[in-house]
Amino acid sequence: ASVGVSKATNIEDAEKQFNLLLGTPGYANGTVSDAVLVQEWIGGVEYAVDTVSRNGEHKVVAIWRYDKRAMNGGPFVYFCTELDGLRNCTGSESERLHNEEISTVAEYAVEVLRALCVQWGPAHIEIMLASDPGRGPVLIEANVGRFHGQEVVQLSERCYGYSAPSVCCDAYLSQIDATESVDSDSDGVSERSEAWRRWKGIPHIPRVLGTAGARIVHLVSYVEGALS
Repeated sequence: ASVGVSKATNIEDAEKQFNLLLGTPGYANGTVSDAVLVQEWIGGVEYAVDTVSRNGEHKVVAIWRYDKRAMNGGPFVYFCTELDGLRNCTGSESERLHNEEISTVAEYAVEVLRALCVQWGPAHIEIMLASDPGRGPVLIEANVGRFHGQEVVQLSERCYGYSAPSVCCDAYLSQIDATESVDSDSDGVSERSEAWRRWKGIPHIPRVLGTAGARIVHLVSYVEGALS
């Protein structure tokens, strides 16, 4: 959520932000911060990648592109979160490059899950596609075991035909079916299982349906004070 995230351009800025953050309540859970994380600043396009894993098989089920800008004294203010994914290519160079970029981000997210030895459940991974030539994607953070923090289910369903929670349910329910059936395939899952068929039908990289699109717009106020 970029809460408490700041950009330091020199050691004085870093020391000031360190002193402001240390001992403050943490994001979402109210715990007191007893440490401050320092990360390299990386310019580029930031993506949020939602995944679901089933017994070590990883599927990217949503890709979101962040639009963050400097505003009101803050270096990273959200303006929108836009749904993305592979698109049906009509032959244009821009579409081909777009699909290549989406594939690069999705494949990197899967490599992150493998490196973390994730086997089951959802994850929400933030990745910066660095603007430096040859740098490629860089991991910002990996939230393993939780879904996207925004209300994205309806948008995902309309644009992909599924959402991370529904795919996650199918991942777990198909495993339950496997323990209750002797008529199974090589993976030990009932061929009659609806959950299994749905899981197998989900692509490894999401493709946007037709010309669908979705965007979460974050309202940004340029003034402060009480409304009267």
